[in-house]
Amino acid sequence: MPPPIEPVKDASDASLIGEALAEAFHDAPNFKRLLPEEAHRREALPWFFAFTARLGLIYGEVHATPDRAAAAVWMRPGRSVGFIGALRAGALAMPFRFGWNGFRRSLELTSTIEEARHRAHPEPHWYLVALGVAPPQQGKGLGPRLIQPVLDRAGDSGVPCYLETFHEDNVAFYRDNGFAVVLEDQAPGLDLPFWGMTREPSH
Repeated sequence: MPPPIEPVKDASDASLIGEALAEAFHDAPNFKRLLPEEAHRREALPWFFAFTARLGLIYGEVHATPDRAAAAVWMRPGRSVGFIGALRAGALAMPFRFGWNGFRRSLELTSTIEEARHRAHPEPHWYLVALGVAPPQQGKGLGPRLIQPVLDRAGDSGVPCYLETFHEDNVAFYRDNGFAVVLEDQAPGLDLPFWGMTREPSH
């Protein structure tokens, strides 16, 4: 029987989730641009995704398998990451973890994708920040099951969902789960295309 997908409640699970997502995103185009050195990515990404999971627990929802080897991190409609919340999640460590150049590139990329997201969806929406499965668990159909709880709730309440992906191969996966491309853009200075995708509540 497949493992249950349940909301994460305990912030202590953020580190395990961070490790799994770091493995899943190690070779993602955006992180290869932000942190070109593989050893640096391997060191920094577990911290970054644990930070992301903590933000999800504060401002949204995190759904994961019991072994925390696969997770989806969402932000709730109408919620934005506040300064105090970001500090609580550990934002002050980011320049030290990413290095100055990686931190600067990350700020520029975040600004670009946030502007694109709000342009595509100025109204409240669920925002899928990260969906990842550690390599040993890939190919087991966990991705759709991780996002389905929020997709169901969003559909029932008439609220759209939004995500962006930096990997064109992922577009087909999200299309299969009811998303449609609403924008295709490029991150300035990084030679990095990305696709914004929306799932309307009618699905």
